[in-house]
Amino acid sequence: MKKIFKVSLAILATLSLSVSCNKEINGIEDDNTITEQQGTPVTITASLSGELTKVALTQDPDNADGAVKLTWTAGDQIRVASHANPAKYSDLTLATGAGTRTATFSGELVEGVVAPYDISYNSAGTSYNYAEQTQNADANTEHLKYIATLSNVNAYADVDFTEEWAAAHGGTFDRSSVLRLRANLPTGVAATVESVIIRASENWVDGGDQIKVTIGTPGDAGSDGIINVYATLPASASTLSANATMEVIFETSGHDYLRQLTKENIGGKTFEMGKVNAIKLNCNTVGSNVFYADFAGGSGGVGDPWFISNARQMQKVHVALVDNETKYFKLTEDIDMSGETWAQLNTTSPYNKLINFDGNNKTISNLGGTMFYVFKGSIKDVTFDGSTITPANKKGVLAGFIQGTGNYITNVDACNVSSFDGSNGPCGGLVGLVNSGSDGVVSATFEDCDVTNVLVNSAGGSGCAGGLIGKVDAKVVLTNCTRTGSSVANTYDSVGGLIGDATAEFTITNCSVENTNISGRNYVGGLVGRETVASGKTTSISKCSYKNSGTGISGTSYVGGLLGNKYGEGTVNITDCYVNSPIAASGAWAGGISSNHNKGTMTIDKCYVMGSIEASYGAGGIVGQVNTANLTINPVAVYVSSIKAKATDSNPHESSGTIVAYGKNVKVTIVRNCWYDQTLTFSECSGNTGNPSTWTPARQGGLTNATISGGSPHDKIYPYWGRYTNPSDYPLNKMMKEIIGCTDDVWDLTVNPPTLK
Repeated sequence: MKKIFKVSLAILATLSLSVSCNKEINGIEDDNTITEQQGTPVTITASLSGELTKVALTQDPDNADGAVKLTWTAGDQIRVASHANPAKYSDLTLATGAGTRTATFSGELVEGVVAPYDISYNSAGTSYNYAEQTQNADANTEHLKYIATLSNVNAYADVDFTEEWAAAHGGTFDRSSVLRLRANLPTGVAATVESVIIRASENWVDGGDQIKVTIGTPGDAGSDGIINVYATLPASASTLSANATMEVIFETSGHDYLRQLTKENIGGKTFEMGKVNAIKLNCNTVGSNVFYADFAGGSGGVGDPWFISNARQMQKVHVALVDNETKYFKLTEDIDMSGETWAQLNTTSPYNKLINFDGNNKTISNLGGTMFYVFKGSIKDVTFDGSTITPANKKGVLAGFIQGTGNYITNVDACNVSSFDGSNGPCGGLVGLVNSGSDGVVSATFEDCDVTNVLVNSAGGSGCAGGLIGKVDAKVVLTNCTRTGSSVANTYDSVGGLIGDATAEFTITNCSVENTNISGRNYVGGLVGRETVASGKTTSISKCSYKNSGTGISGTSYVGGLLGNKYGEGTVNITDCYVNSPIAASGAWAGGISSNHNKGTMTIDKCYVMGSIEASYGAGGIVGQVNTANLTINPVAVYVSSIKAKATDSNPHESSGTIVAYGKNVKVTIVRNCWYDQTLTFSECSGNTGNPSTWTPARQGGLTNATISGGSPHDKIYPYWGRYTNPSDYPLNKMMKEIIGCTDDVWDLTVNPPTLK
């Protein structure tokens, strides 16, 4: 039986209409020209003959149960338009009859719709996205759309949507078709299928090379191990070339599977209009034509990394990581993770899934969480942009933890993260906590890493916050790293522009923090909040800077330009560094380089400080309080605008000074070339009466191997003022070169103030 789709246009008798018959327009006799007044309401009845569906479909003869039965659907439209002027058209929408084969359509006719006509039915409205379709469930056909057009025909009434009718009326007929994919899959796989991608080696559908069908309710509805997928194909015939190939990807909650179709079984295939075009696949056995397709290529081994080109493949990193092995990955495209629910990688104890991740200078944007719970391995050349870090303990854009030894983080950048707060534990711009290393062995090396506009905000009794790393409990090395913009803050202690808290050795070289406001309670530093490294261990900060023209560094107590508090028995060496920023403690002890040196040994060499320094008491141009420790200050320059001790009560307090504010029970070695700007504004506490320059040993010159002892806490004793000059005589760059002894290979001394190269 020939299947015909027929539309009868019946103008309701109750409407006042005028129809002109046999009118000749542009030399064409037109017996159905619409001449009704613009906006005239009409109703059209559309009928389907007998058992017909919307389109003549040919189905697999051995699969009658898979027949496609389409009926009128809510949202259906019929459009009558002028072929010569498609802007003149009338759309009639479904009024009644959804779900049946007979329905009425109503709307308003537009003046100027004249023969020849284009008459179209489009159940998707005026456009349809063939590349992205959603099927409600396995074998469900409710999503299929019928799209058909009779083009350049000379009549619009009593229309049959057939090629014969179109030809009889001087036109052509195009209509959509259906693709039916039927595949049996390995045991258990069909039950997990979430979507299917059918991709050809050439464009074959609406100008693209693939269709993706998402299964709304994933899995195998019949529990037969077979997935049945349907898709609407465009309203034109498409024939693949003889050498064409195709691949079908079954995306699942576990491994994705790829089935390849060679040119021998797909080349030259025609997807016919108005037909069900069937493809049957046997994917039951993983072998030469069926294999895992989690990634865009590669095997995950050395020299052959898995390639990641989209968000789906990023999610498959979870599946690919295995215990006690290093797996290799490489980005081939920028990845936008918007809309993806991200779960951290390597979350199960003993956290022994290792990774080698090559970002290939690509960007992962909108990740939606920390990438790793525990990172072990190496990662390079990738930018994380706009990640959302939800409240949690020990967190960072890259990882909550880094553990073990030999981990490398190279050219890894993070930027534009605004929701990064609420943690009750270490949190950092890149990493929350580095721990579980080996004594004296580097746990993590960070090189060329930049963090820009990433808000870091920790809270709670165990919280600490760092611009790059929250806390260091295993040895780290930072080289050529920067932190720029936004803020690093903590409602509790230990806040630093690079590291919040360090109980293990660190080496920081050629690093900078700029225009990042740093604030907290106690132990707040431009680079490191607090250092408590054990005896016999050495940490160093060299060729580094903190610069901020805004709020700068602020806290309650122990606020320093580079180091908030040194409390460990080990050694800290600071050389070739500068600070140019406001530094303010609302309570006690602020220093241009370090606020407090308590225990152990510290050496400061070839450094300068600009900006301003203030504290309730104990404000020092280089160091605030020194107590029971060894301190060596080699040539330095303090060119700040002001040093202020702001306590207003009448009690004596610890002193302040242009170089060192206060020292007690300390061995101090200070060479003569410690200079300050004589034009700076200096103010002592109200309760510290007398001239500070007369307080022993507050005098110009050097203190060589001087052991200072005695005194009571909060006595106004032992500031050190050093030597003074006027910047008009010695601009800072001249001072640093000629007096302090800085060299051109490290510093740019041609500019004032000088900068590091």
